[in-house]
Amino acid sequence: MTQDLTFDGSGCKMEFERLPKIN
Repeated sequence: MTQDLTFDGSGCKMEFERLPKIN
């Protein structure tokens, strides 16, 4: 999860994809 933040721009994309998975 920390790796996503490292990508910054790309991290945003990863965060949106993780949201639906968590729900």
